[in-house]
Amino acid sequence: LILFMEGGGACLNTTTCLGNPQSFGESDLGTPGGALSRDLENNPFKDWNLVYVPYCSGDIFTGNTMNGEGGRPQMGYNNLTEFLARIVPTFPDVNEVILSGSSAGGFGAAFNWMRVQDAFGDIPVHALDDSGPPMNGEFLTPCFQSYVADLWGWADTLHPACLDCDVEAGFVAEPMLHTALARQNKGQRFGLMSYTEDNIIKLFFSFGLDECASTKAFFAPPYPEGLFPRGLEALRDAADRYGNSAVYIIEGAEHTFLGGDLSRYESGGVNMLDWVTDFRDGAPGWDHVSP
Repeated sequence: LILFMEGGGACLNTTTCLGNPQSFGESDLGTPGGALSRDLENNPFKDWNLVYVPYCSGDIFTGNTMNGEGGRPQMGYNNLTEFLARIVPTFPDVNEVILSGSSAGGFGAAFNWMRVQDAFGDIPVHALDDSGPPMNGEFLTPCFQSYVADLWGWADTLHPACLDCDVEAGFVAEPMLHTALARQNKGQRFGLMSYTEDNIIKLFFSFGLDECASTKAFFAPPYPEGLFPRGLEALRDAADRYGNSAVYIIEGAEHTFLGGDLSRYESGGVNMLDWVTDFRDGAPGWDHVSP
């Protein structure tokens, strides 16, 4: 089973909420493609059971408040709870799960990996994070993490296994990932895909610069060139501490991959389709890829 969480940005201030309408109709939801396409010959999951989790809460599937930014309900965490209550009993015979998503869905997959594993019990849940890098406080500032934690109601949503998580101090993303990686006792795998200078993610991260002086501003200062690649390197080093984890980094400033044909991408002499296929299969040669 592949459980795919839709992307769609984040709503955390006036600027970022411009891309997140206050209400959605059926016609506003995205059309699943790429990793969820039965017709794409190069889709490594085309013969799998496919579940698509739509996204309209603007909280990267972490929200637990009916009074978020501008008074909006931001209940993405609770929405996923309802989805899991329906999904898990639907697939009683599944023997492997991949939790994935792009952008906001990628962050959502990383944030919710442990509780999705809990929901499926002894069935291993692997995480494939497309362009949602859970960086540490040098790159995703603690004040910014604390800001969105308060805005989206993280106090009651952090997994209890994450003893080092501190929403008030803004230490969440890195300890959540480290805790999840340390719990890989069922042979789970974690894969992250990202561009070296992803301009979309850098835009959001930039609101945390200058000690978060711009969180409520319409424009944020530019994210420093070269800082984002260092954050990806730190994630790669973190993955090395655990095993069954790897990152695929490709040169450029674009955003997301899983919406189309993965064979279009190549980095370090390795085709992304081959890398994702090896991730899917748990191939022994699966490892980091970088330019």
